[in-house]
Amino acid sequence: MEDEQQANPFASPAVAAVGSIPQIDPDSEIREFHFGNSLLKWLLICAVSAAPSFFIAMGPSRQAWIQILAMVCGILTYVAFYVFVESREWTRQKLTDKSLRVAVRTGYISRVAISILFPVAFIVDMICGMISVGLVSNLFGLDLMGIQSIKERTPVPSMPMAFAWYYTTTMLQGLLLNVVLGAYTLIVYALVLLFRNGSKVGESVPDSRM
Repeated sequence: MEDEQQANPFASPAVAAVGSIPQIDPDSEIREFHFGNSLLKWLLICAVSAAPSFFIAMGPSRQAWIQILAMVCGILTYVAFYVFVESREWTRQKLTDKSLRVAVRTGYISRVAISILFPVAFIVDMICGMISVGLVSNLFGLDLMGIQSIKERTPVPSMPMAFAWYYTTTMLQGLLLNVVLGAYTLIVYALVLLFRNGSKVGESVPDSRM
């Protein structure tokens, strides 16, 4: 039908010009990057996602302010990283794939939802947190709270060392959580592709009753 309209010699120039414009799917275009929107989005996602770990880590400590400062710095580091990645044209080009976009969006929405649900969030964050604490404790030679030496059991005099311990633990736990989230997102992506391909096959099969 469209071909007949475009080939119609009696069509007016205006109609012919409109018919010659390619139909572009707005979802397939590279979306413009807005720094403010991206910053607010990732601040919200990271803050909500980090809430269970923040609550678990908060306990009686003589260096609580250092712990809070280090964890906040770790969260802000991830926010800056996510904003940077989203600002890259390569990332936005990849997200023109609707299946990938749906999978990524589902992954982060699920992460935020899990952070709100208890005790699911505590189980996931606690496992990743325990692994991070163990690895960083061996790396720095500090106990699980990052206050005493494993060998000498004496208070750590260096506040920068305590800050580095808490910051590294936060970054490592975030990395582990992102690995889990990435694996989950890949599963969602595979399911979306399977569903879309199955739908296309079903639409292309002719109805035998016709």
